[in-house]
Amino acid sequence: MGQHQHRLTDSLENARDSLLTSIEGLDDPIAATDMPVLGDWNVKDVIAHLVSWGDELRSEIREILIDLTPPYSYVISSERDYDEWNRRNVAARQSLSLREMLAELNRDYQETVDLVKRLAPDQLHRRGVVPWRIEQLPPPEAVTPENSMSVADLLVIHVQHMEEHAEEIRRWRSQHDNTI
Repeated sequence: MGQHQHRLTDSLENARDSLLTSIEGLDDPIAATDMPVLGDWNVKDVIAHLVSWGDELRSEIREILIDLTPPYSYVISSERDYDEWNRRNVAARQSLSLREMLAELNRDYQETVDLVKRLAPDQLHRRGVVPWRIEQLPPPEAVTPENSMSVADLLVIHVQHMEEHAEEIRRWRSQHDNTI
């Protein structure tokens, strides 16, 4: 495993640990409370959102490694598309307990680290079309900076996404310290 891969796996571990620390001590009733952390999402919903995007990013990476212009059947290019995608994917995990969501988070982390470890160092720089960089179907036939991302960029986004939501949960906890 190359140096860049080590940095990425360390960053993934740190982001996951930050998220786990932000929810430490919460139980199911608090994590599923009606006190929203972000929009109308509670803590469990935020974790479901992160896991869903982790699954999506790994799927995108696998697609990019096979075909620079994968034949997507969906587009996530507008605010409405993001909202719908997030709503559908968070709802799919609604019935899970906090313990089950944490198992999903650990699965997401382990699968992502395993994927990074299997990559050849040059694969990190491979660029491919992703569904949130295209406006309509069918996907474009050529990779451009406007419609693509590198594998490394996708992994960095995943890390930043976890860190962003961990900070939101910490803020939520500090605002509701007396009630949770």
